[in-house]
Amino acid sequence: MFSRWFAETHSTRFELRRHFFRRFFESELVSDANQAKVVAGGALAILLSLSIVFTQAYYHKYLQLNNLPDAGPYQRAALADMLFVIVLAMTVVALLTTLEWPSLFPGLRDYMALAALPLRVSELFIAKFTALLAFMSLAIVAITALPSIVFPAVMAGDHSAHLVRQVPGIFLSCSLGGLFVFFTLVTVQGVLLNILPVRQFPRISLTLQGGLIGVFLCSLPLVFSIPDLYPYMEQRPAWAIWIPPMWFLGVDQQIAGNSEPLAMRLTHLAFAGVASSAAAAILVYLWSYRRHRTRVIESPGIEGNSASTWADAAAGRLLPDLRSLAVFGFVAKSLAR
Repeated sequence: MFSRWFAETHSTRFELRRHFFRRFFESELVSDANQAKVVAGGALAILLSLSIVFTQAYYHKYLQLNNLPDAGPYQRAALADMLFVIVLAMTVVALLTTLEWPSLFPGLRDYMALAALPLRVSELFIAKFTALLAFMSLAIVAITALPSIVFPAVMAGDHSAHLVRQVPGIFLSCSLGGLFVFFTLVTVQGVLLNILPVRQFPRISLTLQGGLIGVFLCSLPLVFSIPDLYPYMEQRPAWAIWIPPMWFLGVDQQIAGNSEPLAMRLTHLAFAGVASSAAAAILVYLWSYRRHRTRVIESPGIEGNSASTWADAAAGRLLPDLRSLAVFGFVAKSLAR
């Protein structure tokens, strides 16, 4: 019944949000929209396969820890693994947001496709932001739901206290961490969009996107080494309040029943950080919508005339054969895109 209602045409605002929401699933890697389901299914199968491997490893790990007479190693390992899950969720959300980097704000294609409709720019931006928020919220729930259920299950044992609370604790802490990263990246692109000249923004934005993807991918080995930090989990350094993942670890510990003052302070910082990043992203959207349309429409012509002249001239001298030049041009454009 819901699928039938969803397939019907509804109000203008609903259809506008549906248009933007579907755009997040489009990619030049697939030629048909139905192929995106196959790609998503393959990615989901890979994640499930990896989760099975990690579940077995963590089950044997906590089986041995629960058999120890001292609960200290179990508690230190649990803290390190909680921090690992939070940082991993934040990194995955950061990668996903960076991959959707060109779609965080309305683009030239959106303006050209919707130019004939009686829509105001404010309606366009509100629909874009709400569709983006809905897409990332669904992605964050998909990323955090499985660990929040599986992880407390493999931790069960003699030393596990308040284990039922860990399910909402992991889910809320990872979700808040993902939202913090998402809103922060949206704010960064919005600020660059408004302060950079029109001629330089596409080049700098693309460079920043590539750099962020490289940083997040290269950080994955460091993320997977976080469980090895369990010997240091008894320390309470003062600089922990400056590390965002530690904020969300405090949220998890507060829900789990930890009454330490540091955990309470980290929890306050976590909620304040998410609220501040969300407010900054909304303000950046409000700052952008009045001038963004003109900048987007003007930028392609300026960028194309300035960036491709020297490359075309050099390719023409190195490849005098027209067929070779055409093949080189096609490959170069594909790689650049």
